[in-house]
Amino acid sequence: GDYPLLAYNFRNGLWHKEDELQVLDFCRVGNELYAVDQNKNLLALRGSAGTDEKDFPWMIETAPIGYMQPNRQSVKKLFVRLWLKKGTYADVKLQFDFGPWEQIGTVNGADTVQNIELPMVPRRCDRFKLKISGNGPCKIYAMTFKIEKGSET
Repeated sequence: GDYPLLAYNFRNGLWHKEDELQVLDFCRVGNELYAVDQNKNLLALRGSAGTDEKDFPWMIETAPIGYMQPNRQSVKKLFVRLWLKKGTYADVKLQFDFGPWEQIGTVNGADTVQNIELPMVPRRCDRFKLKISGNGPCKIYAMTFKIEKGSET
């Protein structure tokens, strides 16, 4: 009974789950993309006949990021270059060695590309994960971590 609508992003080579719309058929007329849903409604999905999409919740999560050196390291700062629509936000969390997620900051949208520096209390670990979540349009251009080398013990 689950009908996820998937869209393929050719530029990134990734599939994205759009929603639960059950599409029976698609049709393109010029630059317009139409779909017929399970209730036989004709929907304009793209182009000038469509309406702007409302803000939606989103989230990205990295795979575990390990260090290339044998000693335990610590993340000192996180630098993110991103764009957020004004009136939206993004929460940034880190997880150390598969422990609980810890909020390290919130970024508010400004309709310009922002360079954000999020300092944090260094915590020694073997690996960490990053999660950024928010509501509304967002473009993440780059992420960089400042790592502090650990001791031999």
